[in-house]
Amino acid sequence: MYLSNNTRPDIAYSVNCLCRYMSCPSKQHYYYAQHIVAYLNTTVDYGILYKKGDGVKFSAYCDASFCSDADTSRSVSGNVMLINDTAISWHSCLQSTVCLSTTESEYLSMGLVGKECLWMKYLLNEILSFDTVMDVHVGAHEQYVELQVDGKKPEQIKAGVSIYSDSKSAIQIVNDTESIKKTKHIKAIHHWIRERVQEQELSFDYVDTKDNIADIFTKALPLPKFIELRNLLGMKSLSALS
Repeated sequence: MYLSNNTRPDIAYSVNCLCRYMSCPSKQHYYYAQHIVAYLNTTVDYGILYKKGDGVKFSAYCDASFCSDADTSRSVSGNVMLINDTAISWHSCLQSTVCLSTTESEYLSMGLVGKECLWMKYLLNEILSFDTVMDVHVGAHEQYVELQVDGKKPEQIKAGVSIYSDSKSAIQIVNDTESIKKTKHIKAIHHWIRERVQEQELSFDYVDTKDNIADIFTKALPLPKFIELRNLLGMKSLSALS
C-alpha cells in the first residue's frame, strides 16, 4: 500500500483489488499478492522521474469501469494528475454507491476528479503564486494545463478547468440541467459538479477512450497497453537512464 500510494502508481489498481479482502483473505488472495511482489521484484529499479522544465504543465485524467466489482456490483473510479507529464497524484477506488449504468459511473468519476483538480488548483496557486491556466483531461489529449507567471496578458489567462471525458452521455448530464429528470435516483452530493460548471470553474468535453491514461487505474489491461500507460505516467527504469 505504501508503494502504490507514493511511488508506484502502476500497481494502484491491483493493490486496491486486494485491499477489498483484507478482513477475510483466502489462499487465492495470497497468491495474487505474491504475483504483485514478483512484478515489483522484476521492476525494482522503476520509479517516477521528475524533470526540470522551462514551465509547468498540469494535466489530469479520469475513467470508470462500470460494475467491475463482482461482490458489490460497484464501479471502479481511477484518476491521475500529472505535472510535466509525470504523475504527482493518483487514485483507484470503488465508488461509494452502486451505479445503474456506465453513464452514471462515469458521471461520478468526473465528480471525483473535479474535486481533486480544484484542490490542486488552489494548492498550486498558494505555494507557487502563479495564475493558473488549467485544461484537465479525462484521457490523453493534445491540450494541457499551463501555469503562467503573474504578469501575463489577461487574454492569456483562462478561467476554470476544462475536463475531457470519454462519455458523451455523462457530459450531457453535467451540461444539461434538464437531464435532472433522468437522474433523480443519483444522490444529491454527486450533483455538485453541475454547480462548478455553472460557476465556470470546470468544463467538460469529449476525448477518445483509447487515449485515456487513467484506464490503468480501473481494470486489468493486456501487457502492451499496460506498459504504454505505465510509461505515460512518467515511470522510468534507472538502469535505462544510466
